[in-house]
Amino acid sequence: SCEEVFVVLKGSGTLYLAPSSHSKYPGKPQEFSIFSNSTFHIPVNDVHQLWNTNEEEDCP
Repeated sequence: SCEEVFVVLKGSGTLYLAPSSHSKYPGKPQEFSIFSNSTFHIPVNDVHQLWNTNEEEDCP
């Protein structure tokens, strides 16, 4: 029950974000490109997923 802050250290990916205001019928989540040095926050109770789109930049 708190907001989250993410910092992307390396690589790139996609953030999928579904705001909690549409909890009954969420529909399609919004998509945002993320990349090295990106910083973003996720509001309280928003459903989210991060997807790595650069497999060569995986963490060990």
